[in-house]
Amino acid sequence: MRHTWPIGLALALAVGSGVFYLTRPGRPPAGQPPLVEIAGPTLTALQGEFNRPSSGLRILLLLSPT
Repeated sequence: MRHTWPIGLALALAVGSGVFYLTRPGRPPAGQPPLVEIAGPTLTALQGEFNRPSSGLRILLLLSPT
């Protein structure tokens, strides 16, 4: 029975660390704009940005979790 509390403490620390890691906001790499959630108001901004004249190739990638 004396060896159960260190295991419980280690498990609690592991779970707490995992929750902290998964809930903190991420940051994009240097030089990359932050990610944006596409919703009603931002859809117009995305359309304007995509239709803006550009000399390079533009790719729009849509990913779905399903």
